[in-house]
Amino acid sequence: MKTMKRLTVLVCCSMFLLTMVSCRKNPVTPIEPAPVAGKLTKLEYQDGAYDSIYYNSQGLISKIVNHYVVPFPYNEIHQFEYDANNKVTRISDNNGESYEYKYIAGRLEAVLHFKAGVKEDYRFYEYQNGKLSLVEEYYRIGLTTPGYQLSSKLEYFYYADGNLKQEVSYSFDPQTMAPIKDFSIEHLDYDGKANPTDPISRFLYLYQVPMATKNVGKLVTKDERSGRLTEFTFAYTYNNAGNPVTKKMTYLRGGQPVEETIKYYY
Repeated sequence: MKTMKRLTVLVCCSMFLLTMVSCRKNPVTPIEPAPVAGKLTKLEYQDGAYDSIYYNSQGLISKIVNHYVVPFPYNEIHQFEYDANNKVTRISDNNGESYEYKYIAGRLEAVLHFKAGVKEDYRFYEYQNGKLSLVEEYYRIGLTTPGYQLSSKLEYFYYADGNLKQEVSYSFDPQTMAPIKDFSIEHLDYDGKANPTDPISRFLYLYQVPMATKNVGKLVTKDERSGRLTEFTFAYTYNNAGNPVTKKMTYLRGGQPVEETIKYYY
């Protein structure tokens, strides 16, 4: 989610740190989504930017609005479509982009990404023991060159309880196509309480794919080429229903400690 897409990844792999560092400024006036009992309806960031989540009559997400504030106030709107089995089939936005979800026997096998009706990239999915283990990413070779090429892959590893333990990203040597290990993230110290952002934190390509159903306490990122490590710690407060209402993230930026807080609304 743009908790998520907008949050800055410190070492070039933004897809991994979707719930991390907000880079937005100049808050805009919030438009509150209609409340739905027990459902997460809004995520508000420390600088005033926010995400709104809307639901249909079945309790499924019908729309996510990402309220940007940099470089100027702007709303990115994502609309969700489902099949008769309540599986998402298409996510489209107000920028002319869309994501089509393909299933085999009810399991997500591919997502196709289009811009202005042109397929820009697609991803294939593999599973082990019922959990997503590998994503292969294919991108257009060029504007004038037909075809697509394997450009990167993501590997996922899990704890025994099913929560995400590690994710590793690879690129490929353009000449030999040998994989190059680029970046990894260790997920540590889960607190055992429900994570309401899991269904939406990676929604463009991984909506309805469970990854981390509990709240992580620490992330350790590693630039595999340079060996540089960065640690993020998280502290939560909860309401009487056991849902998080604040999430404070602490990390070092330029050697100085930084704290940022996300607020949850239901």
